[in-house]
Amino acid sequence: MVVRSCWWSATSCSGAVGGSVGLVGARCNVAVEVEVWVELGDVGESRGVAVVRCCGDHYSKGRTIKVQINPNEPPIEVFSYSQGPRSSENVLIVHGLGCSSFTFKRVIDDLGSNGFFGVAIDLPGSGFSDKTVERESEVVREAGILEKFSEMYEEIKEKGLFWGFDNLIENGHLPYQEVRIRVSKQKIVEPLELGSQELGRVLGQVIDSMGLAPLHLVLHDSALVMGANWVAENAGLLRSLTLIDTMPRGTALPLWALQVPLIRDVVLRVDSVFGRLMGSCCSKSFQGSSLEAHRVLLKGRDGRETIVGVGRNLNQSFDLAQWASMDGVKGLPMQVLWSGSWSEDWNEEGKRVAEVVSQAKFIKHSGGRWPQGPSTMPKINLGEKAMLPCHDPLLLAAPSTAHLWHGHVPPLDDTSSEVAENIISLISSLPKTERKAADEPLPEHIQKMLDEAKIFYRASILSMYSVFRLLGILDFPAPD
Repeated sequence: MVVRSCWWSATSCSGAVGGSVGLVGARCNVAVEVEVWVELGDVGESRGVAVVRCCGDHYSKGRTIKVQINPNEPPIEVFSYSQGPRSSENVLIVHGLGCSSFTFKRVIDDLGSNGFFGVAIDLPGSGFSDKTVERESEVVREAGILEKFSEMYEEIKEKGLFWGFDNLIENGHLPYQEVRIRVSKQKIVEPLELGSQELGRVLGQVIDSMGLAPLHLVLHDSALVMGANWVAENAGLLRSLTLIDTMPRGTALPLWALQVPLIRDVVLRVDSVFGRLMGSCCSKSFQGSSLEAHRVLLKGRDGRETIVGVGRNLNQSFDLAQWASMDGVKGLPMQVLWSGSWSEDWNEEGKRVAEVVSQAKFIKHSGGRWPQGPSTMPKINLGEKAMLPCHDPLLLAAPSTAHLWHGHVPPLDDTSSEVAENIISLISSLPKTERKAADEPLPEHIQKMLDEAKIFYRASILSMYSVFRLLGILDFPAPD
């Protein structure tokens, strides 16, 4: 899938088909314009339209934030999805490797509908965030024949024909023959390489840009290992911490399935194989367009390479007990949400985590290791049929299956509301956050812009004063 500047339409998806180039796109009348294209060879036309609708609805309600990961590289864009009033308690959800903010869309919706400001971000390399960066690289090579003749021509043109013959007679060769190595700068696009430090910078800049501090932080799966150092160093910004199916090592989605050449091609191209992998490792409730959307978001724009690279950089020696006993961490109100129905081995792992993080309240939920199920979609138009309520447009994309449900698809089991309720319960048990807008410092990049504007303003005033003084218009001293 390639995501450019999208816009899709809920009522005219079937009309925007480019069959000649093997692509299907859909348009939507939304304020944010995003163009989402899905390869027909992967999902087919009707299924592709449903996936476009599923992704496009999510993208159109979000925003992008520019963050600077490394000082010598251009900033990258991080996608965020948010719901709820800004004047309430702020909740930030950070997903684990392999999933995205789309996985927690309904959790954010539930938080927003209950009066909390919920935000889920796509970490770099995931979802709609940037997955590559443009770097400048030096290329050293030997000059080609055409370049040599071009240099010879330019030099003789500048210094004259007789100069060329004089050099040939005196030295036995022309000067251009002496320069054989060329060093040129070339811009190349590479997958992002991220470690815990870079991901910490992402968290810090997102929180600053959105003015979220103090906030309630939610870490899912491998996000604990990725963000542990940042939490320990910035515990003063946090009101509470919720861990969802986190463990010291490993990820729910096995990264080897995205790394081994033949296996990764099958997993990311064959929807049934991807569905079985998700069902056995992450969540049994993903079906239809929600499952397809996860696969497309994972596959698109070098996302696989970046996620595998981040997985390699995970701290494999992370000590959960040592981290939980750190001064900044042990005083945080904390809870652990754990899948109690996934497997016996996972239940045993949960008991070990509960023993190590003894200060946290341990709660079991009924979902999988990726707890959210399919998104409930708006009504869908099935040609001549009326606008019918639909929970999954992929199951209704073909009219031949729609009549089986009489226009209604029963909702699948989903624990997003359960997760949201547990987060709300922890927040409600704490004193309400007092926010003083006057005391909140401006984000660093905004303060820098204001300082530069003041310098420019003062320089402009002094320049105008000097001109008017020379013209004899003003005769009082220069302003301070």
